[in-house]
Amino acid sequence: MTISEYDYLLTIDYLKRTLDKGERYLAYGDWITLCTLEDLKSLPTFRTNYDATEYCFENTTDRDFVVQLSVEWFYKAMLEGIKDLTILVRKGNLIDVEMTAFYYADKVENELTKIEKKEISNEKNNPKEKTLEHVGHFEKENPVSQQKDKQNKSLSDQKKNRKPERKRRRFRL
Repeated sequence: MTISEYDYLLTIDYLKRTLDKGERYLAYGDWITLCTLEDLKSLPTFRTNYDATEYCFENTTDRDFVVQLSVEWFYKAMLEGIKDLTILVRKGNLIDVEMTAFYYADKVENELTKIEKKEISNEKNNPKEKTLEHVGHFEKENPVSQQKDKQNKSLSDQKKNRKPERKRRRFRL
């Protein structure tokens, strides 16, 4: 679907009002080449993805194909198109908003991938900070239990340092 460059800001305003009403999806036919603001207002909008998908399925024929588009992504892509003109897909003074939305989604996905890779490399390069789980509990220990722990430790050390005894066994014939 393409819109005129001159209807760009009016289209953004219409999409904002559509989102404010709670409509999240719109459906349009692939036979629509140039969508004016009046055409856009006449397109059916839906609150749920299921309703939009059902509408598209019921109205698609062998010749005509009905497509759904998320109004939220459409709106965000057009806002981003004001800041970053490289994501706008232009054909003269026409803007292909469906492809612009796809480029915007691709850009967001690439940014998220970069952030995830950066976080993974930071985790590998930096040792984990000590937390309560790593350090243990900060309780005052009883002096009697401390003394018993020392005795148990010294007994275990003695057992480790002791030479093994040779046991002599007699073989029976």
